[in-house]
Amino acid sequence: MQNRIKYLLFSIILISLFYVLISFLIIPDMKSKQSIENEIANTKSKIKDLKIDYKNLQQDLISHPWYRKYLENFDGGFGQKDIRPLLEMFSDDVEIKKIDEKSDKIKEIKYSVRLTIDSPKDFYLFLDYIDHHFIPIKVEFPIIFQKEKALKLNFLMTLYTL
Repeated sequence: MQNRIKYLLFSIILISLFYVLISFLIIPDMKSKQSIENEIANTKSKIKDLKIDYKNLQQDLISHPWYRKYLENFDGGFGQKDIRPLLEMFSDDVEIKKIDEKSDKIKEIKYSVRLTIDSPKDFYLFLDYIDHHFIPIKVEFPIIFQKEKALKLNFLMTLYTL
């Protein structure tokens, strides 16, 4: 009889411990799991909304006239053969040296350019021309102006093409 009371008492203690374990460890974790699942669902809906917004913005950009002009030059209108004539529009003495070429989806060709110009205004006209005609060229720093008999200009330039 005494053994039965011991077993009953141990069983009650064991059941109580399981209850405490479930109450304090497992149930709060289940509640936090639910809140995490809600956060995941909210994040997924935000991602879906952002993808829709991205597609809409992309369509707006593609339909924009500025972008269309840029794409015309980028896609096949302006290439390596056009760099020297472009620079000769602003200077009679042009030296171009190809430095580097990276090819991924977009080909990046880096040039070292040396120009002789009459005034800095000619260089700024060149930059304006690139900007207004949507030519896929990036002029990089440093831009070095040296005054000798004429104004000598050294800079790096990157051409982007397909």
